[in-house]
Amino acid sequence: MSRSEPNPAAPLLNQAVAIGKTEPTGVRISPNAANYSWRNEYVRLVPIDHRVQARMALFVRKQGLGAMVRRITIEVDLRAGLVTIPEGCPDPLRKQADVKGQRVLDLLTAARRERRRRAKTPTAVLGSWAQIEQDNS
Repeated sequence: MSRSEPNPAAPLLNQAVAIGKTEPTGVRISPNAANYSWRNEYVRLVPIDHRVQARMALFVRKQGLGAMVRRITIEVDLRAGLVTIPEGCPDPLRKQADVKGQRVLDLLTAARRERRRRAKTPTAVLGSWAQIEQDNS
């Protein structure tokens, strides 16, 4: 089922918007909504039952004008509140992976808590951006 509503990209054309049951989907998160981040700071979240795969890049060292990174996928268990780092993650990068994984867990836990409270604005996800939006309205 779907409903028709104005398309924000083309205001004169309507678009079909699905209604009914929602399906989990992957998202990309960034540490800062107001400014662009370096590409290795983004984390892609993919839901898998009560767990979430967090695909990320960890900083290894500077290289030229950029950086050398190592891509890994960690698992975040929302029920148990645990972050699992893969065995293949090099020891020097484990702390970095653990910090990023814990931030993801904290963000998702706070967002779920807000949803249960039926908060009008998702401040856990938007952070200070939500306050800027409220001030502008």
